[in-house]
This record gives sequence, structure tokens and C-alpha cells, in this order.
Amino acid sequence: MRVRTLGAAVAAVLALTGLAGCKTNVGQAAVIDGHRVTESDVNHYLTPDAQPVVQTDPNTQATTRVSPRSFVVSWLINAQLYRKVMSLIPSVSNVSEAQLDSQLQKDLAGQTVTQFAESHGLHGFTEAFYTVVLHTQEAIVVLQTARSNGVDVAAAFNKLKFSVTVSPRYGSWDNKQFLFTAGGHLPSYLDVLNGGTQQGLTGNS
Repeated sequence: MRVRTLGAAVAAVLALTGLAGCKTNVGQAAVIDGHRVTESDVNHYLTPDAQPVVQTDPNTQATTRVSPRSFVVSWLINAQLYRKVMSLIPSVSNVSEAQLDSQLQKDLAGQTVTQFAESHGLHGFTEAFYTVVLHTQEAIVVLQTARSNGVDVAAAFNKLKFSVTVSPRYGSWDNKQFLFTAGGHLPSYLDVLNGGTQQGLTGNS
């Protein structure tokens, strides 16, 4: 049984902002588990109409504006993070991208990925990026469902080796807690275990 709908999952969105900062490798946005992400890669997921994402803290109602480029980097991290966790759990390690896409198509209920993402407040990103986001949300739902069925998902995180370095222009990453910090945070493994924080996602109009 699916413990969360895709709509609820996409609402538990990552929040990070770009940071002005120190000297970094020119052209490099991040290295995610050994995979280099260039600024050109990040730009590939943006359109000229890309808008900041605004996260509202459900407790204080304070908002954080998230730069489009930082938002992209956060989801590229998430995409690899949760797929790697899945690979460490026998009961879900064989879930393929095709299976995630099949479930996604059911959840979209006839909408395109762009229509769905933009109905949840994202604006100005490419269809390829929206696909990354929604596939990753499906992976998170798989992990939450596994946990609800008695799988010790925390154990998978505890043995996970997943190193990330991020240009300070985008934010910072805690390799011990799997947290992206830049005015907000990437949903950590605790968020996944607890079902996530359901926060509204709105675009800047």
C-alpha cells in the first residue's frame, strides 16, 4: 500500500538558496557521489523564465526564497541519494526507472510532468528537470512504503557511503547527516522515515 501520494510527496520539497562565496573550481556546481555536475549541466535544466521557489515553514510561516540553480542542484543530489539507498535494500533494490516512470504516469492521471510540477508551484524549469523531481519523489514514496512494511530503512542510511561537495555559490552539504544547508534543508533520511514535512510549494509570480 502506498503511504503517500505523489502530490503529498512533491509538497515536501527541498529548500535551499544560493550562497555567495569563496573561490571554487570554475564551472563546477557539485560532485555527487563521484559524478561531476557542471554549471552548464545546471543551466540545462533552466529556461529563461526560471523563477525562485518559495518555501514556507509550517511552524513559523517564515518563507525562504530558493534560487533556481540551487534548487536544481538539490534535486540532482536527491535523485542519486535516494536511488542509492534503494540499492541497499533488497526488497526494493530491483525497482527500475521504468517502474518508477510507470507509477508516475498513473499518478499524473493524464497530466504532463510539466503541468503537474507547475500546478505545484514550480515555474521556468525544463521538462527534463521536472522528470528528475517527480521520479525522485516516486523513489521517496517507495522507501516510505518499504518502511511501513517493516523494512529498516534507517539501517540502509547508516551504512550508506555518499559523498557530496557543493560550490558555496549553491549551498553546503553535510556528509554525515545528508543535509543540504542554505537557508533551508534537503529532506534528510529522518524526513523520509517520518513521512516528510508537508510544506506548500509556491512559485514567485
